[in-house]
Amino acid sequence: MKASAGWGDWEIGRSETAIENAAKMDWLTTAMQHLNDDLRDTLAMVLDDMTHAQAAEILGVSEGTISWRISEAKKRLKELKEKEGVA
Repeated sequence: MKASAGWGDWEIGRSETAIENAAKMDWLTTAMQHLNDDLRDTLAMVLDDMTHAQAAEILGVSEGTISWRISEAKKRLKELKEKEGVA
């Protein structure tokens, strides 16, 4: 009996979190289309758990360039988010 106490509340919370995360990913996927190819490709690689070194090797640029691109992509996505009034 004790093990099932609170299960409903936990499940509701888990489901709400999953829905929120899916909505955030949908927004990010759509928003990334507004980035130029270099920023979008770089961000996609890093979001896919690639290290900056790995992304740099694949794209033929320095790790510093990867870091700059990630920073620039974050800045542009933040601006888009604020413009759209997304929480």
